Amino acid sequence: MVSEYDSGGEERRLRPLYEAIDSRNYKAALKIADTLLKKKPGHQLVRVLKAITYERMGRRTEAIDLAETIRKEAPTDEHVLSTMVLVYKATGQTEKLLEMYESATEAHPDNIELLRGLFTALIRVDNFAKQQQTAMKLYKFTKE
Repeated sequence: MVSEYDSGGEERRLRPLYEAIDSRNYKAALKIADTLLKKKPGHQLVRVLKAITYERMGRRTEAIDLAETIRKEAPTDEHVLSTMVLVYKATGQTEKLLEMYESATEAHPDNIELLRGLFTALIRVDNFAKQQQTAMKLYKFTKE
């Protein structure tokens, strides 16, 4: 599965947003995110980055609301899911990560990256039985 965010053009458009967040210029990050969302209102990765920005600004309620909206869309893109990890870890809602990764792996059962993300989410919630099942699935695919 190739991510829609792997293209060079997409990376180029998102780079200023990542840089604003990394440099802790959150007002600029929100402005960039809003500009990008005007062009593509349903862009999940931009909305996740906006949720991260809200969380880092101390606007946790807005961050959680935005993350919940995205979670209900059942994202399956690894970039979106791995970025959502930052939001849910910061807000202490790691169980929601598990729900997202379970949904994504049901939609794409042969995707190794999603299985690895599911395994990591299972570690965070101490679900040992499902960790073992997921580890066996990973082993069957990778033989590692």
